[in-house]
Amino acid sequence: AQFDAQFAGPLATARAELALWEGRDHDAFQASTEGLAALAHTVADEGADSVLFALGLAAAANRAERASARRATDQAEAARRDGDQLLTRLQALADAHTSFAMTPAVLAQCRAEHSRLHGHPNPAGWAAAAAEWEALGQPYPAACARWREAEALLATKASRARAEQALGAAHAVAVRLGAVPLRRELELLAQRGRVRLEAPAEPSAATAEAPSVAASLGLTQREAEVLALVAAGRTNRQIGQELFITPKTAGV
Repeated sequence: AQFDAQFAGPLATARAELALWEGRDHDAFQASTEGLAALAHTVADEGADSVLFALGLAAAANRAERASARRATDQAEAARRDGDQLLTRLQALADAHTSFAMTPAVLAQCRAEHSRLHGHPNPAGWAAAAAEWEALGQPYPAACARWREAEALLATKASRARAEQALGAAHAVAVRLGAVPLRRELELLAQRGRVRLEAPAEPSAATAEAPSVAASLGLTQREAEVLALVAAGRTNRQIGQELFITPKTAGV
């Protein structure tokens, strides 16, 4: 039993993170909560415990965003309730373990995720989370936070130079670490936000394998992006938010 408890946290963390990158938000949330339940009565690594809160909140925020895009209000509210409960539990954990080194970084990340959960882009919150991870010498979670910082900057129509800086820093780390899923998301965000990465890399697999039908019909890349979102049932307002353009431009 003690052997199983030793690996409960890392296993749940791996399952939750894999599900997140594969877009299986419900599975990611379930893996996080099951991992927290397994660790509740063990003398386990508190780092695994708190990271599971961060992954669970990310899954809840993703669920809320996708439900809102589908106008599934009840599902969005359910996701927000789940996220609210996780943040409350993490805050209690942080108060009880104030000497634990990773807690400030995880807590900053979870607070930024909580803003995303409720549809309020928070560039400053993500910048704070990234700074906390960088201070701990953790480049990967710092790059993930910079990704969300750039996304929030673009969503709030803030300085494009700051968004480019955050994206570029995160992209450099993703390339150096060979973090393919993160790199793909960064390049897609740069494409949607019309932000030029400092050192453009070779086309990602997603770009290389994209069909050329749109180009053969004379559509620009931007028109193809809008058309794909129209096919997915997005409104002009939702398309504008996702591509960082005005609803009027999306309509045209």
